[in-house]
Amino acid sequence: MNGEKKKLLIIAGAIVGIVILTIIILLIFHAVTNRKMTFAKVETTVLNATKKYYKDNQTLLPENGKQVSISDATLTAGGYLKALNEITAKLEATCTATSVVTNKDGSYRYTVLLDCGDKYTTKTLSSYVQSAGTVTSGDGLYQLNGELVFRGENPNNYIKLSGKLYRIVKIVDNKALLIYNERLVAMPWDNRYNIDKAFTVGINDYNVSRIHDKLLTLDIITNEKAMLAKQTLYTGKRAESDTYNDGSIEKSNILENQVFGVLPLYDYINASTDNNCMSAATKSCSNYNYLNKYDYSWWTITGDTSTSYNVYSIEEDGTIDIVKANSNNYVRPTVLLESDVLYASGDGTLEKPYLVK
Repeated sequence: MNGEKKKLLIIAGAIVGIVILTIIILLIFHAVTNRKMTFAKVETTVLNATKKYYKDNQTLLPENGKQVSISDATLTAGGYLKALNEITAKLEATCTATSVVTNKDGSYRYTVLLDCGDKYTTKTLSSYVQSAGTVTSGDGLYQLNGELVFRGENPNNYIKLSGKLYRIVKIVDNKALLIYNERLVAMPWDNRYNIDKAFTVGINDYNVSRIHDKLLTLDIITNEKAMLAKQTLYTGKRAESDTYNDGSIEKSNILENQVFGVLPLYDYINASTDNNCMSAATKSCSNYNYLNKYDYSWWTITGDTSTSYNVYSIEEDGTIDIVKANSNNYVRPTVLLESDVLYASGDGTLEKPYLVK
């Protein structure tokens, strides 16, 4: 009898142990499942459903330069997506999603905008950068001449594209203008024969310059090509004493539909918070200016009005100089990001630059 009781106790203990172990496994599975489900993964799920939908319905894709959008409800009704609120239930969120498809020269860019109220909202780079607000002194983002301009010695405006660092110069119409933060190549701005000088000192017309030719063939963006908007470059020339820094001088001449560009002089001047920085002639523009690289000279896009061969460059000490176009300086290309490029991570510091998706 004692043997039977002992056996029953062992069986009962084993059952209790199995039950407890099962509960523990279920709790771990539930916790892991909840931990794995993130809003980023929800966006990816909607993205994959959107791509499958348009793969099956290619006639609904937008024409070149156009956009189309589709809701999560449409994807669900078509059997491409599980009901979104079922997907987000583990996040205790009620969400809607809109997918936007943009046709850029036959290449389609897919953007998912997820709205989960107070829980989470997909942010564009532009909206995220602006959410920190603007400043009126020190380093940061300023309201200036109808643009949002980064100014100061070291604002948090680092961003990484294709593994390379850039700085956000400004945001205009929710499009971010970036400048390359690394050395690209040293070359003449132009080295053509100049009839006024009777020598190959170059011609300071950007439209026919060597630097323009170089940028037309530049290929330093890989994964983010579809995120780039076409730039309008401001190629107007200015005098050394000009103090109008709202862009009106440089905008007197434009070159449209460019992927890569070079920074106009007024943007360099506006990046400085030194009150004495008023023109190309003022040395103090090197002060409190994150665009001052200190270790090499680089080209602006801006020519000098007093000659047909001089161009403004930024010298190693950050001062503005007028040099012959056939001089050798580094090129720091600019690119413009589309307004709907999404923020992925980062705080704009050198250690944690902005990343986009």
